[in-house]
Amino acid sequence: MITTTERLAMKKEIIQRLLTINDESLLEKVNDLLPIANDTQAKKDISKAEMLSIRKGIFDATAGKLHPHDKAKTVYGRWL
Repeated sequence: MITTTERLAMKKEIIQRLLTINDESLLEKVNDLLPIANDTQAKKDISKAEMLSIRKGIFDATAGKLHPHDKAKTVYGRWL
C-alpha cells in the first residue's frame, strides 16, 4: 500500500506527463480510463493486477514508450 505522500507524488507525476502529450488518440484512451477510477463497481470488477497493468500502461504511454499498431500486429499477430 502506498502512503498518502506517495499517492500525491504519483498524481502530480501523471499530471505532468499528461500535459506533455500531443497525441490525440492517446489522450482519448487515457480519458476513456478515467471513469473507471471513480466507478466503484468497475473497481470491484478489475483485479489489482489488472489495475496495476493499466496504470503501468498509462505511465509508459505518457513517457512516450509506444509502438505503432502495425508493429504490435506483426509481433503479436499469431496470438490475435
